[in-house]
Amino acid sequence: MNLECIRLKLVDLKTAREVTNCILSMEENRKYETIILMWSWWDARNKVNAGEKRRTAEDVVHQARSMVWEVSAKQKKPNVKNHQKVKKWNPPPPDTLKVNIDGAFLWRIK
Repeated sequence: MNLECIRLKLVDLKTAREVTNCILSMEENRKYETIILMWSWWDARNKVNAGEKRRTAEDVVHQARSMVWEVSAKQKKPNVKNHQKVKKWNPPPPDTLKVNIDGAFLWRIK
């Protein structure tokens, strides 16, 4: 994924806080690539520890690239919801009884 320069920078850091600060200070695309690749690598390792078959490095990178592509595609799409007014729940007037039912029922008239 052409992240060797980032790997060399991160390997010299001493604490998780330093690594986190370094990653968060990166340019947006590099930040996503780094975080997603690290997650993909972690996910692959955990699956091996759970007894699943070891994935190849190419599989790990493919998963990471796919996820990076999804994130970048979502960022490019205009979010229609941001332009809509956010609806907030308001209680009913004092003389109104509001009953919420979260489920289904069968009504039989005998």
